[in-house]
Amino acid sequence: MPRLILLRAMLLLIVAVLVGRLYEIQIITGNQQRFGETPEETTRRYLSVPPRRGEIFAADGKTILAESVPIYTIAIIPGRLPARSSEPARRDQVLARVSQIAGITSTLALSPTSALDLRPGLRDDLGQFGQLPALTRGAPLTVTVAPEATLSALRVAQTYSDVLQLNNAIEEQIARQDIRRYETLIVKEDISPELALVIHENNNSLPGVLVVEGYRRRYPQSGSVPSLSHTL
Repeated sequence: MPRLILLRAMLLLIVAVLVGRLYEIQIITGNQQRFGETPEETTRRYLSVPPRRGEIFAADGKTILAESVPIYTIAIIPGRLPARSSEPARRDQVLARVSQIAGITSTLALSPTSALDLRPGLRDDLGQFGQLPALTRGAPLTVTVAPEATLSALRVAQTYSDVLQLNNAIEEQIARQDIRRYETLIVKEDISPELALVIHENNNSLPGVLVVEGYRRRYPQSGSVPSLSHTL
C-alpha cells in the first residue's frame, strides 16, 4: 500500500512538472519571442485606414462618374527610427535619405563663421551647395541644401561636425509636433507608385519609414460634362 501511494505521488509530480514546463514554453517563452522581454520592447503600429468607396456610374451603366484611385504617402514611426541617443549617425543617415527621396529641403548651419577662414576646404565644400550668403556678424551662416544633395550635405556636416550642423526638416517636424513614439507622422502625401516602390525595396535600410496606401476620389467627367458628380 505505501508503495502504491508513493507511485501515485511520483506520477502526480511528473505530471505537474510537465504541465509547468508546457506552460513555460507555450505562454511565457512564446510571448517573449513574439513581444520581447519587457512591455517596452512591444511595438504597435496605429494607422488610419480609410475605406475604399465604390464606383458610381451614369444611367448608361458604363460611364464612370466617380471612382477611388490609390494614393501613396511617405510616413515615419519615430519609435522605430534609430535612437538619437545610441545611433545618432544612423538616424541622420535614414532621415537624410528620406529627405532626398521625398524632395524635402534641408539647411546647413555654420557657427562660428570664422571657421571659413580657419578651416581649409570648408568654403569650397559649402560652395557645392550654391553661392554662400553674405555673412552677418554674430549670426550663423545658413546654406539651403537641395533635396538631391542631402546625403552630400550630411557627409560635409560630419566632416566639420564641430562647427557645421545639418538641420533636417523631418527631424524638426518630429520635435515640433511632439508625437508619441508609436504614432505615424506624415512626411509627404501623394507620391508616385515608382517612388513608393523604391521605399519598399529599401525597407531594410530605412527603419521606421513606411508607405501608407490610401484612396482619393476622382471624377472623370467633371471637367467635360456639367454634373454634380463632385458631390458623390
